[in-house]
Amino acid sequence: RLQETINEVDDDAKEKVAEVCRRALALARWAIVYFFTLSPFNLTITFVLFFPLPYIVVFIITNWLINAVSTWFIEEEVEEQQVPHNVLHVEYTNISFEDEHQGSLIA
Repeated sequence: RLQETINEVDDDAKEKVAEVCRRALALARWAIVYFFTLSPFNLTITFVLFFPLPYIVVFIITNWLINAVSTWFIEEEVEEQQVPHNVLHVEYTNISFEDEHQGSLIA
């Protein structure tokens, strides 16, 4: 009796798996037909709306690359200048005041 029950459950499970596979194939077939019959503009909208993950991944990778390259260029510039970080470079300009009554500056 127990073996019959196990066999019934096994058959039910196989039937459910087969049904899921049939539905997945039908959905895939529908999706292929749907995508290939769309115009490119609508296809792009569909992909952006329903499949945003690749766009997000591309955005993150592009952003990371831009940051990495810009950081690399900045580090190259700093190494070329070889300026110690604790030195502050200030250029002084001689400023003299003309007449106090006029109030104009001569640089």
